[in-house]
This record gives sequence, structure tokens and C-alpha cells, in this order.
Amino acid sequence: MTQATSKNVKVDSIYLLNFESNFVDITSLGVEFSIYENLFDHCITGYLILSDNNGFLEKFPIIGEELITIAFSTPGEKRLKYNFSVYKVDTVRDVSNNSQPNLIYTLHLVAPQKIISNISSVDNSFNGIKCSEIINSVHENYIK
Repeated sequence: MTQATSKNVKVDSIYLLNFESNFVDITSLGVEFSIYENLFDHCITGYLILSDNNGFLEKFPIIGEELITIAFSTPGEKRLKYNFSVYKVDTVRDVSNNSQPNLIYTLHLVAPQKIISNISSVDNSFNGIKCSEIINSVHENYIK
């Protein structure tokens, strides 16, 4: 897996889809993002720091479970596109000066499957079939 630094990552787009199915391009608000894949976590996680000088958070409230799509590319790699759910808005800081209001805040992100996993349960019993068939059944009926 390639580790890229901020000097060689080109962010193509950052889109947010809220609970009312409103879709907005927030690429210009993005200051920093990180994506983590960890052997000890069940899903990909990350965070996105936004700088808001137009009252975006008031006009477009983020309450959790919004969908974020981040598309980016690195030299020599194909374009990558990740989908996340927002699970927490954190560290809202007012960095306004006298003439211009500005908020900096962090959106904590998880793979959408994590949200589904947290609100779903598998209530079937499986007898006499292979483990791989059980996994396929759970994936198709509960996760996908």
C-alpha cells in the first residue's frame, strides 16, 4: 500500500450528501484529510478538517451519518474514491478575525458499513451449509 504525503496528493473532489438528500460540493472547504486502514479496526476510518467562512454548518447542519465522498489521486496511481459516513463533528473552533467569521471543525469518518453494522443484527440461524455460504448470505442480505 502506498503512503502519500500532502505534497503529492491532488484532491479532485469532496462531496457531502445530508440526511435530506441534499448534495453539495465541499471541496473548497477542505483543509486536511486522513484515511486510516488498521488491522485492529473493522473498517476504514478517517477525518476531514473543514474551514467554514460562509456559515456552511448553520445552513447545512451535519448531525451524523451524512455521506462524504472523497476523490483524490497521487502520482503514478490511479484516481481513488472513498465513501464515508460522518459519525461525529468535533473540535469546532472559532478562528474569526474582526472582518471575517471563520469556523474550523473536524468530521470523523467511518466506512458506511460500520454504521450499518451498528444498527443491524443478524437474526438467522444457519445449519448444514458452508461457512463461505453463510458469509455470502449475511453480506448480501444485511450489509450490502
